[in-house]
Amino acid sequence: MLNHFGLCSHQYFFYPANHWPHKNHQTLLQAYRQYYHQSSHPLDLVFTGAIIDPDSEFLKLAQAPDLSSHIHLLGYVDARTLEALWRGCYALVFPSRYEGFGMPVLEAMFYQKPVICSHAASLPEVGGNAVLYFDPDDPDDLMKIKKKSDPVDDALANHLLLADLFTNHHSKTNNNDNNKNNNKDDNENHHRLKRSKKRQQQQQQHDETNNFVI
Repeated sequence: MLNHFGLCSHQYFFYPANHWPHKNHQTLLQAYRQYYHQSSHPLDLVFTGAIIDPDSEFLKLAQAPDLSSHIHLLGYVDARTLEALWRGCYALVFPSRYEGFGMPVLEAMFYQKPVICSHAASLPEVGGNAVLYFDPDDPDDLMKIKKKSDPVDDALANHLLLADLFTNHHSKTNNNDNNKNNNKDDNENHHRLKRSKKRQQQQQQHDETNNFVI
């Protein structure tokens, strides 16, 4: 399925979100541009979600000649495709300035993916100590974290990054008793995902309603 998007042979960062202003896509692209030009083997960047403004600065930057072959704007995707994108990604990058809950952070944990996340609003409560945080208004801060997570440029830093991100979730997998606890945690995460989907849908409906208020 990923081959349809030209992603089978590429590792990529993933950001699943509609292009509302508070989702902060432009800051992510500014950081990615710095990361791209400073890394010898940069990962691609994949976006899903509706593009609200077809004339936005975000699109102009995403379509720039130096970035366009590494930026993938997939728009709306169905549930099966979304799952494939989650399973295929290297890490979630989540630069949002405001979230009522931040379900993609929990989804990334469910798929056992590293998370690079804004420290805004409720997100630190969701991610806890298992997430690398950055200032959502500072592209340099985000770029440094993405550079640190590059699996080719700095294998040691990447190893330490992954070890740090997964300590709270996978450090006890060799112990049978703790495996039971991990399975319980996975089940709890799954149920939290189901409960939070309704909350995310309500928030999205609220955002859409506000978008059309004159």
